[in-house]
Amino acid sequence: MSGIGSYGSTLFELGGFPARIGMTVLSLIVVPKSLMGLILVDRWGRRPLLMASAFGLCLSCITLAVAFGVKDVPEIQNITPVFTFIGILSFTMMFAFGMGALPWVIMSEIFPMDIKVLAGSLVTIANWFTGWIANYCFNFMLVWSPAGTFIISAIVCGVTIVFTWCLVPETQGLTLEEIQLSFAST
Repeated sequence: MSGIGSYGSTLFELGGFPARIGMTVLSLIVVPKSLMGLILVDRWGRRPLLMASAFGLCLSCITLAVAFGVKDVPEIQNITPVFTFIGILSFTMMFAFGMGALPWVIMSEIFPMDIKVLAGSLVTIANWFTGWIANYCFNFMLVWSPAGTFIISAIVCGVTIVFTWCLVPETQGLTLEEIQLSFAST
C-alpha cells in the first residue's frame, strides 16, 4: 500500500488515466471504505476478512499487471487507463477494509498483557521498516517493469492468503486465555 499511496499519481499517469480525477476519487472514498471494514469485521470475523482482503489485493495487482502489460499492444491498449483506475481503486478499497487495520486488531488481541507493549512496539517497528523498504523499492521496480512490479505484488498477496489460512487464528469473540489455548494446541 505504501507504494500505491506514494506513487498513485505516477501510476495514473503511467496508465494514461487523468491523475487529478483518479486521486480525487480515491480521496472521496477514504472514509466510506474504512467504515465498510468496521461493519464487516464483526459479521465475517477477522481471519476470513483478512483472507478476502488479501484475495482482493491479489486480483487488484493482477488487474494492474494486465493494464501495464498490454499498454503497448495496439489492439487492446485502450483498456490500460480503465484497468489502471479499477486496479488502484480496488487495491485501496481492499487494503482499507482488511489488511490496513485488522493486523493491528489481531496483534492487540493475541499478545498477553505482560509483553503487549514490547511486542506491539516491535511489530510497529517492523511494519514501518518494511513499509519504508517497499516504498523505497517501488519506484525502482516501476522503472524496471510496471507489469512485473504488480506480478510480484500479486504473488506476495497470494502468499499472504496462505499465511493467513495456516497461521493466523480467528480471535473474534475469544478471550485472551482461549486464544492462548488455541496457540498451545497447534
